Amino acid sequence: MNIKHIATLGTAVLFGSAMTAGATSVTVVTQDGTPFASTVGVRDDTGSRGVDLVGAKVTATYSDTSSEVLTWGALDPFTAGAAQGTDFGIYMDFEGFDIRATKQLSMLKIDLSTSSSIADGSGQSVFDILTAEGLEPGNTPSSSFGFPVTFDDKPFTQVSFFGTLLAPGETTEAPAGSVIATYSNIVSVGGAAPQGDLFSTLALDFGGLDSGFFFGEANFETDVDTLRIAAPVPLPAGLPLLIAGLGGLGLLRIRRKRR
Repeated sequence: MNIKHIATLGTAVLFGSAMTAGATSVTVVTQDGTPFASTVGVRDDTGSRGVDLVGAKVTATYSDTSSEVLTWGALDPFTAGAAQGTDFGIYMDFEGFDIRATKQLSMLKIDLSTSSSIADGSGQSVFDILTAEGLEPGNTPSSSFGFPVTFDDKPFTQVSFFGTLLAPGETTEAPAGSVIATYSNIVSVGGAAPQGDLFSTLALDFGGLDSGFFFGEANFETDVDTLRIAAPVPLPAGLPLLIAGLGGLGLLRIRRKRR
């Protein structure tokens, strides 16, 4: 599915995609929202994994207006992560997001602003929607290969993460119809101005699907980068000696009281 740039409207950028039979058409909207400025850059290894999203908040909103708010967790020390609720689950390793809804799902929101990596101690993750540095205007240096949401047919192993029994080589099908993907809360890194390609939050509106909602299992991909963790602020040269001295005075006072 090819994503193409359609128009720029103020602070919102709209993208659209050509739709083939049985595929999902995605319209991508960006909103500045609440900007986040990071003093550090993108991690050298921009290939994020499920464990890099630990602590992220996932909100599943259903057609009956009820919702579940889930917290992303790690499934192993280095690769996979997931968030599982009563009627919705989402999983990620290296190859996009697998989702499953057992109730009519109207909206899915993934907020990475509270995420961090347990694999290497990196900082929060962000969505990156533009391609390689130098190939697109407005691409954040070091953010490398970004792309917005695409839905695809994807082969699972015989038993998927959600426990569904699939025949060898069987795939989940991309939902038919259209989805609106809204990226918000723009991110800037390294003290530079935001370029319009990095965002903290993704919301998927399933109201344009042929069914009017999402139900069942599917896979979608969108690029995720992880920021470096901020370096600790060095203490003034004389401060450790001062702290040690104050600690010694406190110990001396305690000893005197005991006498």
